[in-house]
Amino acid sequence: MIKFGLSLPLSYSIDKLIKLTVHAEAVGFDYAFMPDHVVSLDGGQPLNVWSVLNVLAVSTHRIGLGSMVANIYRQHPSTLRQQVYTLSQSLHGRKLIVGLGAGMRFDCEPFAISQTHPLKRMGESYNLISDLGVDVVMGAYGPKMKSLASWTQGWVSRHALSPEEFGVECNMVKSFMFEMNNSPDFLYIADVPVSHTLEPWLCKSLAYRYLLQTKYRNAVFNHETAKNIELDSTTVPQSILEDFSAVGDTGTIIKMLESYVAYGANTFSIRYYGRDLEKFGDVIEHFKNQ
Repeated sequence: MIKFGLSLPLSYSIDKLIKLTVHAEAVGFDYAFMPDHVVSLDGGQPLNVWSVLNVLAVSTHRIGLGSMVANIYRQHPSTLRQQVYTLSQSLHGRKLIVGLGAGMRFDCEPFAISQTHPLKRMGESYNLISDLGVDVVMGAYGPKMKSLASWTQGWVSRHALSPEEFGVECNMVKSFMFEMNNSPDFLYIADVPVSHTLEPWLCKSLAYRYLLQTKYRNAVFNHETAKNIELDSTTVPQSILEDFSAVGDTGTIIKMLESYVAYGANTFSIRYYGRDLEKFGDVIEHFKNQ
């Protein structure tokens, strides 16, 4: 059965995150996923992923939680193990997905954090939490990291991938899965922006997502970077934005998500834009009834 996680906004206050997660639980989402960054493009101060998830664990009843994805360089693997174990206790048996990733340059370089030997660091992090009874998934971009991800419980795609592009990367992971003969319950997680309304601000937000995964992927955030992304966001063709987002009525959204499923997705990290989250319940119901 296809599973759905709501990707929580990085910029929200803790009170708004609690309210949104309770709403997502009522709508029917299986998970709420929290990103992990220490800086944001707008200069705001993001909240700590593990602190937020622990608060959400005691504020909800059914919904599972997850990190999408936690930076492996900003904490020692032993600290990661302690954080994951604490959160699993707060959830009292509910599902926990621990997403791990090598992080972005803007989260590390300005703080003198070296991103060397990512495979070694990822392996150390995974090994220290692999016995805690949680699902560990990796945000793996390159073939070596995808190969390592095949030993875990899942793989998380990078942002702004069309269904076809997702399929290409998914097939690479599946090729390693075949070699490793891993579990049939392996998670192939697609990150998809969704909205029931198309507004000018949405096009700008989607263009930002695209640029942060392409031209500005290795950028360090500062005033000049923000200014350049602002200018470049107006030049991204609408067709590119439509390639990796599901925008429109419920039927249109379902059709787009079905395309990702056809290319191998069995779990979604949904970035929902707008005030109509309850409408997404019909999308979830459609997939649950299949």
